[in-house]
Amino acid sequence: MVTFSEWHEVFPNAGYVVSLVDWLVHRAEVIVIEGESYRV
Repeated sequence: MVTFSEWHEVFPNAGYVVSLVDWLVHRAEVIVIEGESYRV
C-alpha cells in the first residue's frame, strides 16, 4: 500500500494526478453525508 508521502514516486508528474482525479470525478456521483463523524 502506498502512503500519501510516497505518491510522488507513483505519480512523478502532477499532471497525472490532476488527470486521474478529473477522470474519477467526471464519472462519479458525489454523495454528501451530513452529521457527526463516528471516527472522531
